Amino acid sequence: MKKSTIRVILWSYSAKMELELKENASRTLLTLCKIKFYRRNGEKNCYEKCLKKKRNYREGYMIGITEPRRVAAISVAHRVGEELNLTPSHVSYHIRYDKEVTKETQIKFMTDGILLQEIKQDFELSKYSVIIVDEAHERSIYSDVILGLISLAVRLRRRRFTDNIPTNGKILLPLKLIIMSATLKVNDFAENRRLFPHKPPPVIHIESRQYPVACHFAKITHPDYLKAAFRKVVSIHKTSPPGGILVFVTGQQEANTLCSWLTRAFPKMEDQEVNINGSEKSNKTNGDRNGRTKLKETFELTTSPNPSSNKSVLNEKDQFATGIDLNNFDIIPADEETEIGHTRINPKETVKMEVKEPNKVVDNVDDSDDVEEVDDDDDILGQISEIRNESYPGPVYALPFYSLLPPERQKIVFQSPPENHRLVVVATNVAETSITIPNIRFVVDTGKVKTKVYEPATGTSSFEIIWISQASAEQRAGRAGRVGPGHCYRLYSSQIFSSMEQFSVPDILLRPVDEVVLMLKLYLGSTKLTLFPLPTPPLPQAIEAAERRLIALGALKEIANTSGGVSRLITDAGKWMTRIPVPARFARMLLFANQCQLMPYAVILVAALSVPHLFLSQASDTPTSEQEKTFQSNFVQQFVRSKEDLCLGDLAVLLGTICCLDRYASQLNGLIPAEPGIIESVGGKTYVSRDPEGALRQLVQRCGVRWNAYKEVRQLRKQLTDILNAVIPDLDLSIDLCLSKPSSSQIIQLRQLFLVGSPCQIAKKLNVSVTGLPGNERRRLRYAYEIPGKKGPVFIDSNSPVARENFPFIAYLELHTTSKPFLRSVCAIDPGWIPFLAPHSYAVSELVLTDSADSLNATETKTTNQNVSNESTGDVCDNDSAKPNSPVSFPTPSYDAERDIIVTGAKSITYIGLGVVPDSSELFDNQFLDLPSWVVVPINGVAAIQSIGFKESLTWSVRWFTRYLLEGVIFPEFKMWFPSKIKKSISPHIVTVSWGVIRPEVRSLVSILVSDKIDSKRKLLQQWESNIQCKCIMILYYDKLFRYL
Repeated sequence: MKKSTIRVILWSYSAKMELELKENASRTLLTLCKIKFYRRNGEKNCYEKCLKKKRNYREGYMIGITEPRRVAAISVAHRVGEELNLTPSHVSYHIRYDKEVTKETQIKFMTDGILLQEIKQDFELSKYSVIIVDEAHERSIYSDVILGLISLAVRLRRRRFTDNIPTNGKILLPLKLIIMSATLKVNDFAENRRLFPHKPPPVIHIESRQYPVACHFAKITHPDYLKAAFRKVVSIHKTSPPGGILVFVTGQQEANTLCSWLTRAFPKMEDQEVNINGSEKSNKTNGDRNGRTKLKETFELTTSPNPSSNKSVLNEKDQFATGIDLNNFDIIPADEETEIGHTRINPKETVKMEVKEPNKVVDNVDDSDDVEEVDDDDDILGQISEIRNESYPGPVYALPFYSLLPPERQKIVFQSPPENHRLVVVATNVAETSITIPNIRFVVDTGKVKTKVYEPATGTSSFEIIWISQASAEQRAGRAGRVGPGHCYRLYSSQIFSSMEQFSVPDILLRPVDEVVLMLKLYLGSTKLTLFPLPTPPLPQAIEAAERRLIALGALKEIANTSGGVSRLITDAGKWMTRIPVPARFARMLLFANQCQLMPYAVILVAALSVPHLFLSQASDTPTSEQEKTFQSNFVQQFVRSKEDLCLGDLAVLLGTICCLDRYASQLNGLIPAEPGIIESVGGKTYVSRDPEGALRQLVQRCGVRWNAYKEVRQLRKQLTDILNAVIPDLDLSIDLCLSKPSSSQIIQLRQLFLVGSPCQIAKKLNVSVTGLPGNERRRLRYAYEIPGKKGPVFIDSNSPVARENFPFIAYLELHTTSKPFLRSVCAIDPGWIPFLAPHSYAVSELVLTDSADSLNATETKTTNQNVSNESTGDVCDNDSAKPNSPVSFPTPSYDAERDIIVTGAKSITYIGLGVVPDSSELFDNQFLDLPSWVVVPINGVAAIQSIGFKESLTWSVRWFTRYLLEGVIFPEFKMWFPSKIKKSISPHIVTVSWGVIRPEVRSLVSILVSDKIDSKRKLLQQWESNIQCKCIMILYYDKLFRYL
C-alpha cells in the first residue's frame, strides 16, 4: 500500500485536522497485515514485506469508506483530497443523486445506503480491497446491516481466494474490514461470535494528539436549556478570549431561535441603533408586490377547476370494482430469478397567524415534524436590552447548522467569519461527529437530543427530547480541542452526567426493521434471522411485527416446513421490491400501478411520500406577509376543491403540487408557453432567462414548498423512472413535465393503489355516543378515528385537507404522536376494497355458505347478491353512506364477474391490520375494527380458509361456481339451452343446497372440479384448453346430470 493510502486510513480515525500520527503508522500497518485472513498463508512477515504485499494487494481495487451522513461524506472526501494533494477523480464521494466517482478513483467516500445498494448488486464487493466503516458508534440501522453483510463477504472472499475459485473470471484477493470510532462500545463487536466467528479481531487504540478540553458542569440543571445556552454564550463572549463557540441544541427551530437572540444581542457596529424588539419592517418593492398579485391571479385563472367541478358528486353508476389484481405480476419478466409526513401552513389558520419579526434568523423547514415554535418572551427581550446597554464586546456571527439546511448555507460554517466577529455555530447532533468546524474553542452542550422513537407493538412513532449518552457528551466536548486547548460548558450537573447511559441505544432497537427483514430474507432464505451476524439483533417483537407487515404486502409468504412449523420466505413480488430503492410499501404500489396505467402518477406519489418535509412549516421564515399566507393557502386548496379530489386527500395535494411546479418549471425554461403573470412574478424575462433555476426556486418557496425537498422529489422521480424502465420490459416510461390531472376513475384507482401499499394502516371513524358524554368531549371526538392496537382516539393531522371530514374509513401513511396521536398523509377508502386489496389484513367468522332458505328462487338470490356486490364496490366518500347494514341479513354467495370469484357475506368481518403483535401487553380487548355487514369477501380467500379450512372453502367455492355455471351466469350463451328447471321443483341451485352433495351426480361433478381446483372462469378456460380429458369428462357428467334431473 502506498504511504498516502496508509496515511488516509489513520487520518480517518482521528486526525481530521492536521494532527500528527506518524508514531502510530508502523504499528497500525503491521497489525493490519498480521490479521490472518488478510494474508494468504498467514506466515510472519517483516514490515518491508508487509509494505510490498500491501502495495501489490492494492492494485486494481478501491478503498471504500462509509460515513453516516451525506454532508460528512462530501466534506471528508474534499478534506482528504486536500491532505493528499489528489484530485476529486482520485478521492471521490458518492451520495444519493450525486457522485464524483470516476475510473481513476482510488478512495471512495459514501453513505451507508450507497454501499448497501452496491452489496445487493455485488455481494463480494469485488471492486474493493478495504472497507472502512467510520463513526460506527452511531449505530444506524444501515451501518449495522452493512457490518453483518461485509463479515459474510469477508469470509466468502477469503475462502474463494484460498481455494483459488474465480469470481467472474478473476480470483479476488481477501477483503479487509476496518471499523472506526472514537467512542465505540467495543464489546458489541469484538466479542460478537456471529460477527467474527473465528477469533476476535484486533483492537487498535490510537492516542491522538487531542488538545486538552476542560469540562465544566452546571451546579443546577436549568429546565429551559435554550435560555441557559443563551446566557452561557453571552458570558463566554464577554469574558473569554477569541475563539469560535459551538452550541448543541435539539432541532432547527431552536437553532434558528438562538441565532436570532444572539444576533440581536450582539449586532454589527452600524446596527446598534436597530430596535431590539425587531419592530422594523422590511419594505417590499412595488414590483415584487405586483408580481405576487399577478401570480395569485394566474393561479386563480389557470389552476382553478371548472365551476361545475365543485358540484361533482360521485354517482353510484360511475363507480366500479377494484381494477387491481394482486395475483397479476405481469411486469416481472418470466425468466427472472426471482426501503413522512409533511408540515405546512394550515389554510384554516393563515388569517390568524401573526407576522414574524423581520430580524428573526430562521430557515425553511423544521428538523423534525414535531417542532414547536419557540417564541421570544419578556425574559429574553429584557436580557437583550440589558446587554445592548452594557459595554459592547463586539458582534457575533451566529449560524445555524442542521441536516436539512441547504448545502450552500451549510458550507458557510466552514468559512472564516467576518473580521472582528466571533463565530457562533448553533447545531444539532449532526455536528457531533464526522465533521470538524474550524476554529472552535468553546462548546456549550445542552445535553439534549431529539430522537424518533418507534413502538413496534402499536406502529406508533414519536419524537422525544431525551438526555444524550456519556459517549455523545464526550464526542461533543472533543469538538473544542481540535485547534488548541478548549472548554466545554455542560448545562447540566455532574449527577445528571453520571445517570446518563454509557452508550447510545442502537437505531435497530428504535426503528421499524421492515426493510432490513426483507433484504435479509433475500440473502438467508428460510434461515432464521436471529442467525444473521448483527452487532445488536433487533427485538423479537419488532421482527415479528415487520414480518407480519411484509406478509400483508405480499413480500413474504408462509409455508409449512419439515419440522411441522411455518417458515416465512420471500416471494417473487418481494424480490422485485428489493430492487426498488424505496420502502417496501411504496415498491408494492409501483408493482401494481401499471395494471391501471397509473405508473406516471404512482411514481410522483411515491417520490413525494418518500421525501419528508415537503412543505414549509408554520415556524419558518417564509411567508412573512398575510398576502403570501393567503396565496399559499389558495395554492393548496385548489387541489381539493371537488369531492373526488377531497377523497384523495393529502395525496391530491402532493400530486397536484408536484405536477403544478413541474409545469411552472417547463414554462420558466421555455419548454411551453408561460402563463400570464408567471415570468413577471419572479423578476421578469431578463432575470428568468439568466437564472431560470433561481426563478423557479423563488416560485417554489412562494408556493409554500421547501426547495431542497422539491429537488429531491424530482431526483427520486428520475431515479425511479430509470429503474422501472430497466426492470419492467417495454414500459417506456418518461417524465412528463405537463402531466394532466387524473380522471375521476383514475383518482379512485389511485386511492385503491394507496390501500394496496397501506394494508396495515387503516383507520375507522370513531363511533361517538350521543348520550353519556359532555358536549366538549363530543366536539373533541367529532373527527376522531380508531386504529387496531392503539387504545384511545387518533386524529388526522390538522394540516390535512380532510382533517374536518368524516370519512367512514381512511388509509394513512404513518401514525405520529405529539400531544396526541395524529395520522398523516391520509386518503379515504371504501371498506369494501379491504378483502380484495388487503387480503391478509382481515378476519371473518360465520361465513354465509348457503341461501337464507333452500327454497329461495335462484334468480332472486343472484339478483339480490349482485346488487349488494355492486354497492360494495362503490365509493364511500359520503359522510353518511347509505349502505345495507341490517343486523340480521347478510349477503349470500354470488359470482363477482369483475374479479371472477365467488364472494359472500359473513356475520363478522374484522380488520386486524397485521401491523401489530396480538400477544403484546400494549393491546386491549377491542383491538380490531368491525367492517360493515354489507361487505363481501372471497369465499376461498385467506380469511375464509383460516375460518373454515382450505378444503371446505374450496368445496363451497366450487359448488357455487358450478351452480352459476349451470344457470348461465358464467357463460351467458349457455343460458339459452340450460333450462331453468328440468323437472318440477328441481333447479341447478340444488348444487348449493346443504344436502345437495348427497345426490351422486352432484357429488361426482363437484369432485371433478374440486380435484382441479376449478372455481373461476379463468381456471375453467385454462383447464379446458390444456386438458382434452377434462372436456370429455365434463361433457359426460353434464349430460348425465341433465338426464338424471
